[in-house]
Amino acid sequence: MPYLPLAVLWWPAALIALVAAVVARHRARLAAEVHAELVESAVDLHLDRLLTRLVEPRPSPQQGRARTECPRRRI
Repeated sequence: MPYLPLAVLWWPAALIALVAAVVARHRARLAAEVHAELVESAVDLHLDRLLTRLVEPRPSPQQGRARTECPRRRI
């Protein structure tokens, strides 16, 4: 964004702004993907503790699968 006002006065700044935006978007997507994998790993690692603190009584495997499928269907 800082390059855009400069692009009015100097046309190569528009190219710099475009390249910076493309690189920023790509890096943000990669960072979001890594973050999602880390969150998923943390939940997998600590699922038993999460379930004991959040859910009483513990769900059956069928209920667990149903709860997992519910958010997936919304996507």
